[in-house]
Amino acid sequence: MGAAVISLFFLPNFIASDVESLPEFSGKTKHESQVQKTYFLQKSPFFLKDGANNFSFPRLNQELVLLSKNTRPDFLPHQKSILVRLKSSLMTREIHPFEKVFLKYDKLKSSLVFSDEKTPLWISIYYTESDQIEMKATLRLEEDKDSSYIEKEKIFPLPSDHLKRAKLNGKTPALEKPLLLLYQSKFYMPDQLFEKFGGEIFETKAGKSRLKTSSESSSIVEISKGDLFIYDGSSWRKPKEAEKTLHYPLAQIIDITEKRVEIQVFDLSGQNQVKVYRTAERVVPISLSVEKMFSKIKQKTHRLVSLYVQNKNMILKKGDWILYDGKSWKVLYNKSDIEKYLSFELEGHLLIYHGICEKGTSAYFSGSLFDPMRVQSQEINLPLVKAKKMEQSPSKKRVPLRTMESSSMMDFDEEDDFDEEDDDDFFLDFDDFEDFDD
Repeated sequence: MGAAVISLFFLPNFIASDVESLPEFSGKTKHESQVQKTYFLQKSPFFLKDGANNFSFPRLNQELVLLSKNTRPDFLPHQKSILVRLKSSLMTREIHPFEKVFLKYDKLKSSLVFSDEKTPLWISIYYTESDQIEMKATLRLEEDKDSSYIEKEKIFPLPSDHLKRAKLNGKTPALEKPLLLLYQSKFYMPDQLFEKFGGEIFETKAGKSRLKTSSESSSIVEISKGDLFIYDGSSWRKPKEAEKTLHYPLAQIIDITEKRVEIQVFDLSGQNQVKVYRTAERVVPISLSVEKMFSKIKQKTHRLVSLYVQNKNMILKKGDWILYDGKSWKVLYNKSDIEKYLSFELEGHLLIYHGICEKGTSAYFSGSLFDPMRVQSQEINLPLVKAKKMEQSPSKKRVPLRTMESSSMMDFDEEDDFDEEDDDDFFLDFDDFEDFDD
């Protein structure tokens, strides 16, 4: 077997020999190739010994630098590109798994460069089953007897510690606005309303921290580790079921603690990534003094109480929701109001009336008060005086929205004692909601 010839201009620090070239892989004729010069690799680590079988393969893993890789969780393995750079020429290129990338040696630059044309040397990079990165290099060698060729291949492992991620530093135009919105987002502790009265329907919301991704109150969503958000051009939101996310900037919840949330943001390519941290909003003690606003609290019947608030009389029944919007109190009578409050379309302090509880010889108006973001609650016990003569329950049912499960949603009769044990029966259950006119 004759000496194998590498028919391309290769790497720096080589020694050139005046040897006529054999036909190149690019398709040139033997006559055309004979006027060219071929450079043998005669120095370590790229020394070409006599005979193709003794060929020492170039160590391309020492020439190739991994800048970043696509780690977007919504991309499949074969879609995750890798950004690489050549040390000698400083050229960068985004390579998709198993894509064939040709290389050549640029004499003017004295460096290895990427080639848009076919050359006898090419590489492909791919992910292994264990998500490691490997590079397969292929070199086409031609024999000097009959112009036939052989191909030499070698696989170079590229350990993850070789990876040098590109840093954004807020300089990627496509992510400037999405990042700004995330930096302006607000992180809240779990919703205490769902913690206390969520029931089975809302048990998936209980105990979850929340993120407000825009100025719109309705943008508040519960978050868990691993949740994905997409930027749709105006705001961040959770993708709809089966919605494709590859064409949007992506954010993923990486970690959540009581004090902060860690968010990883990806551009469309997945090559540029940045982490955003948001600390929990400061919890301010509830300053609303219900005891100063409610007066003349009386038990009208075993089912109803009356009270005087803001120069008006109000009749309440166990399970009523009363919202204070900063100006006035309003009983939420229907399902629509409840849904708007739960989604923060209606905001304010919420008081849920539990009923009458007795402690010793005294009776109390009992309820739970929540701050506008529902990050904390406060138990309310206001003294009342029983009427000397109980009024009869009205024949026409004017009962505001009930918030208990069906087991405790029955009408109260004259024997109901409204003791403290009833407080544990209050749960949100939309199946039992009834609409009532104001």
